[in-house]
Order: sequence, then C-alpha cells, then structure tokens
Amino acid sequence: MITHSATYRKRILYDLYMKWKRNLELAAEELNINMECVWFGLKTEGLFLTESVVYLFLFAWFGYLLNGLVFLAGFSFLRVYCGGYHCSSRLSCFLSGLCICLCICVLDQYIPLHILQVLMIVSIVYLCVVCPAENDRYRLTEADRIVFRKTAQLRVVVLTGLCVISSIRVPAAYALIWTAGLCFLQGKKGGEENDSK
Repeated sequence: MITHSATYRKRILYDLYMKWKRNLELAAEELNINMECVWFGLKTEGLFLTESVVYLFLFAWFGYLLNGLVFLAGFSFLRVYCGGYHCSSRLSCFLSGLCICLCICVLDQYIPLHILQVLMIVSIVYLCVVCPAENDRYRLTEADRIVFRKTAQLRVVVLTGLCVISSIRVPAAYALIWTAGLCFLQGKKGGEENDSK
C-alpha cells in the first residue's frame, strides 16, 4: 500500500509538471518567445537559488546567518551594475563564492572595525570612479555605460547610507569591499590583456 501510494504521488507530480511545461510552451509560442531561452533562464535561476541556499547554510554553520543574508543581498544589489571579474565556469564561480563566504565568516572575527571602515571608504571611492568594470564577454555601448555608471553610483550611495544609519554596517561594508575587489581584479585582467596585445 505504501509503495502504491508513493508511486501514485510521483505520477501526480509528473502529470502536474508536464501540464505546467505544456502551458509554458503554449504561452511562449503565443508570445513568440524562444523556449530554449526560457529553459536556460529557469535553469540559471534554479542554480542561483541552489547556490544561495548553500551559501546561507555556510553562514548559518558559523552563526552568521542574518549578516550573511545582508551581505548576499547587498553584494547582488551592487554586482548587477558595478560589474567586475567573472569566472570562466559556473563551478569555479560557485567555489569562489564559497571562498568569499568562508573568508567573511573567519576574517570577521579578526578584522578591527576601524580597518574595516577604512577599507569600506576606499571601496566606495573606487567603485564610484571605475564602475562599471566591464567583462570582456559583455561589452557595453557608450549609452549603456553611462546608465550603468549612474545606477552603480546610486546603489553604492544607498548601501553606504545603510552602513551609516543601521546596524547592518558590517555585512554591508563587506558587500562594498568584495564588489570593489572584483572590479579591481577585472581592471587588472583587462590591463594585462591589453599589454599582451
């Protein structure tokens, strides 16, 4: 009876999935949307959510869950428009993210607040000057570059304001510092490639 019940539940879930998939394909066909793009988007979002859950689990393991959540939100908030270095594969990106989260959990116990504040101020100035740090695979037009720069600067100001007026200043500061670090890495990488040409 238990086996029959489990098989029945699987069958229901499969039928629901197939119905949802068919409805999605019909909607995409009606709107003239490429289904390959839709599936790629869903897969990407699924991977992003999975990675975020792993990062949050790591933060929770170190008793840093709330601050970790603030860091991830602030980092994502900045990264979209600030740009910076991108890894060559999804796996290396995920592993780099794990290293960043681990560094924050460990280093936060040893970095004095005044040093963190100095790093944050340097990061704010750097981000406002260099953003967006373009990746070689995704070049922006001049018009897009202006929009991205203004949006990035606005987001830096918003996150800086949160650092000043709220109790989340430490994880928000880490978001600014790591974003600036990735922009700096991209700048170094771009400079080295230009020198080699």
